[in-house]
Amino acid sequence: MNQAIVMNSVDGIKQIQYIIALNKIIDATNIISASCISNNRFCVFLKCQQITNDLINKHLAIYIDNIEIPIRKLINPSKRIILSNVYLAIPNNIIIKALVNLDVKITSPITALKAGFQLDQFAHITSFRRQLYINPKHFPKLPGSIAIALENTTYRIFITDDTVTCFLCKKTGHVSSSCKTTYFNEIISEDMDISNEQTATDIKTNQPNEKIPNTNEISNEPKTINSNSFLSQNMDSPNDNSAIKIHS
Repeated sequence: MNQAIVMNSVDGIKQIQYIIALNKIIDATNIISASCISNNRFCVFLKCQQITNDLINKHLAIYIDNIEIPIRKLINPSKRIILSNVYLAIPNNIIIKALVNLDVKITSPITALKAGFQLDQFAHITSFRRQLYINPKHFPKLPGSIAIALENTTYRIFITDDTVTCFLCKKTGHVSSSCKTTYFNEIISEDMDISNEQTATDIKTNQPNEKIPNTNEISNEPKTINSNSFLSQNMDSPNDNSAIKIHS
């Protein structure tokens, strides 16, 4: 299985056209077997794993009738990376150059992610996110974001993997809108603030001849918790504070 490559099937392109396009970059004797497989993909088995590795390292795609068709391994040991806040004006090659300068080994082309609209007439619309695959050993080299300078404008692109991470508590497995840790911390913090303010007031106003207030009455008074601060924190997007465009 390590010598197999896959490509997305494109409407109107016949299987023989994939083989002819591959034959332009590798010898035909290295192509052993080919067939359409699940998820609208075309799979080709090559002669050995080394030939497959050499092909992937030298060529990220094949071209049929001026259509670029990315190629990748059937069993992909690479790590998926998500690029967010990527404007349409930013070319993929500029991003690749920035990642290569970080000594990151890229194992796939950059592709745009769909916006996810359910209606068929809008299904083609892409989001401001793109994806690519890199050598998993190079993931620690990636910063949280990179700056891309283009036509006197600097764009900030955010880099994450496909792990769901909460931007508030920084833990994985949930998003900020369902972050219980932040909710309880907010309540505890405000309770402590109310208690501290009440204690300070008691100390300041309590004179020797004055009656000491009943602590039970204080504790039974309803405490107002400002839920707006909690709601605003959860409604804020991590990209809202980012410098999307910084004009030089």
